[in-house]
Amino acid sequence: VDGVAGARVVRGGEQREGALREAHGDDPSVRTPNTRAALRALRNGLWLDEASAETLLQAESSLRTLLHATRLATNRSVLIPSAPATVAIARRLGYRDRAERSALDALLADLARTRDATRRVFRDLLARLDG
Repeated sequence: VDGVAGARVVRGGEQREGALREAHGDDPSVRTPNTRAALRALRNGLWLDEASAETLLQAESSLRTLLHATRLATNRSVLIPSAPATVAIARRLGYRDRAERSALDALLADLARTRDATRRVFRDLLARLDG
């Protein structure tokens, strides 16, 4: 994870989703401030395949949950992995220390997987838009 996560990851996903809305702006169903509704509209309009839409919907949900937990714990919209509060956030989200990894390591690994999956979907989509 790039040192700072949380709001920036969520906002990055929203910016990419906004780019898709711009590309398909003639369809009024994608013109909504609600990220989940816009993603479903992009899927229903066949601009996103089912697997890509599901990846983005799951990412939006998990990142939004992480953002809310971070705000509640720190009054900030940025998750700083080295901050002591981040361990408490991980535990609050259900991560537990295990012999093979800490709660924090598990949270950061899940965050990295979510980031990487989202990045793959958007790279594929942007390549199609450019192509």
